[in-house]
Amino acid sequence: MSFAASVALGVFAAAIWKFPPTNSGEWASWMQAVGAIAGIALALYLPWSQREHAAREQRAKEQRNRIGLLNRSLRTIDGFVRFCENLMEKSGFTPELYNVPQSFDFESNQIREFVEIANGIEGDDDSDETVGVPGGIRDVATRLLSAIEAYKKMRIHSGNKSMIRYAINDCMQELIALRADVLRSLEQIELLSSQQR
Repeated sequence: MSFAASVALGVFAAAIWKFPPTNSGEWASWMQAVGAIAGIALALYLPWSQREHAAREQRAKEQRNRIGLLNRSLRTIDGFVRFCENLMEKSGFTPELYNVPQSFDFESNQIREFVEIANGIEGDDDSDETVGVPGGIRDVATRLLSAIEAYKKMRIHSGNKSMIRYAINDCMQELIALRADVLRSLEQIELLSSQQR
């Protein structure tokens, strides 16, 4: 029972105690007064309750949307990390790779797909508090793509192979940091959700 209802009940009980009804006319007046007060209270409570319910529903919808976007971001990051690991392996152990840098064309297209996925996640984020992770994924992908394009234009020698490996490693480290940010965000949402229950 809310504080206001308790106070109203207390005032009503005190008034009945102080001025008890003695006949049916007084009882009718008391019931009419109680009904009028209850009607006013209900007229005030219902719109407030509906607004509170709508606000809770909107927050829950935004929270579900945010969790969905973070989970999509997490899957994208995990796929991108696996891609970088494979790319690192390819750039390190395939001798013909640094003789034919154009063999990175397929990988360049895959990186562009990660950019498109990040753009899609960002486009789906219509909440007040944006996720922000897709921009990080896009930045990492763009830098890796630039490094690959620069590598493809260089004269071929084994030193260039180290350059591309450093670029891949840096991107992997940033992706791992982004992944940690996503996991922290998911934990914060879970904590807030459990506190609101």
